[in-house]
Amino acid sequence: MLGTDTAPHLVAVTRGGGLLHAAGSRADFDPVKAGDRGPLTATCAAVVDGDLHTAAVTRSGGLVHAVRRASGVWVRFGDVKSHAGNPGHVADVAATAVDGTLRLLVRTATGGLFLTRRRADGSWTPFDYLKGLTGDPGFVTDLAVTTVGRDLHVLATTNRGRLHHAIRWADGTWRAFHDVAAQRGRIAAAGVAGALHVLAHTVDRVRHLIHRADRGWERADDLTSAPRHVTDLAAAGVGGELHVLLTTATGGLDHAVRGSAGTWSGAGERSCAAARAAIT
Repeated sequence: MLGTDTAPHLVAVTRGGGLLHAAGSRADFDPVKAGDRGPLTATCAAVVDGDLHTAAVTRSGGLVHAVRRASGVWVRFGDVKSHAGNPGHVADVAATAVDGTLRLLVRTATGGLFLTRRRADGSWTPFDYLKGLTGDPGFVTDLAVTTVGRDLHVLATTNRGRLHHAIRWADGTWRAFHDVAAQRGRIAAAGVAGALHVLAHTVDRVRHLIHRADRGWERADDLTSAPRHVTDLAAAGVGGELHVLLTTATGGLDHAVRGSAGTWSGAGERSCAAARAAIT
């Protein structure tokens, strides 16, 4: 996910299906005042031209979207499927910003991947079937999307325990999915200082991989202090630093930051009965 502010925004779905927002890593969580769309199961967030965009998955497999203006006022939830078409029962969603537009990457209950774009005027493009553009890596079990420069990077794990990576170049062409590594846990991705950073949770740590256009993939320092029971993983590039947010099985949020020098530090733990969370 991609943010542009020096302080991150945190968005969390609670165990009861509510949606919370905090404007800063140490700010209090407040309910998102964008209307009632029923219980939610997953969320994502991205900053586009100073406005915070969040999308969320409903328990019935729907997809909704709301905007928090820079003034702090929320615009009511809208139904994404009514504008972009119905890709099927939505299981998860990820977001990023490209060229002043919002991109939503959707995973369906049948393991499919679909991509839509919200233009600056508020209109949506029809969902693209991503596997038709990038090749089929298999049944998708988790997803992440971010921007590096003007290129869109898509990450997906499959039920065969593999991590795959595809790129949409700035000219609109795609590089097909490549098999990167073995992976069965949660994943997240962020663009920081011209490089793609991928976080991948395993049993006792969060692995950290970096992809650079001129060097390919490299292994960076793992986040070894990560809790064992992680239910969600999110990442964002904020102010030139890599921010990682882990949701624990107890409903807590662990926030870690990797500075420009490459060292990790803790930004604090907090409890909000979270089931899923996003950072941008």
